[in-house]
Amino acid sequence: MNDTHELNGNTVKQGTSRTALAVAILVVMIGLSAGKASAAPAPKAVSASIAVASTASAELQMFQLLNNDRTAPAQAAEAGPNAQPLTWDPKLAAVARARTQELANGAAFQHVTADGSQPWDRLNKAGIQWVSMGENLAMDQSVAKAEAAFMSEAKFQENHRGNIVNKTFTSVGIGIAVGPDGTLYITEEFVQAR
Repeated sequence: MNDTHELNGNTVKQGTSRTALAVAILVVMIGLSAGKASAAPAPKAVSASIAVASTASAELQMFQLLNNDRTAPAQAAEAGPNAQPLTWDPKLAAVARARTQELANGAAFQHVTADGSQPWDRLNKAGIQWVSMGENLAMDQSVAKAEAAFMSEAKFQENHRGNIVNKTFTSVGIGIAVGPDGTLYITEEFVQAR
């Protein structure tokens, strides 16, 4: 049996990516229905739906990669010998997606927004209860390259790698958006839940 499926030119692996495939199919179906129900041409509705499905798939891939890195035996000295995978938090993901979209739309690539908001301000505004938090930002051509760049940073430091392997963090939300030139913008919001 083939372990991969093709969806509009994208290869989707069977197993852990079944959810992503189901979301992609559902979004494409909704896009097709929306295209028939409106005056807009179907190809545009399908393209927009595929972009959303691809972004959701990329977020899932990033989530899997960071948990694989976090729990890998090679990181035991940093993350602890019994490191637990982070849980997905939809509220954190909403904050991450909003910040990522701002970045993809041309906002300065930094943690502080134009209005002076810090990452913790955005979490507080969203009503997220936290004890400690961290934020990772990346711009890259692929999710795998972004994760590799994070993990190639110095060990035992307060950096992107440090957020991924931080023993106290329990939850994460990830947002990914595609910029006009095809660059992926990635925001990861980590918290130790209260």
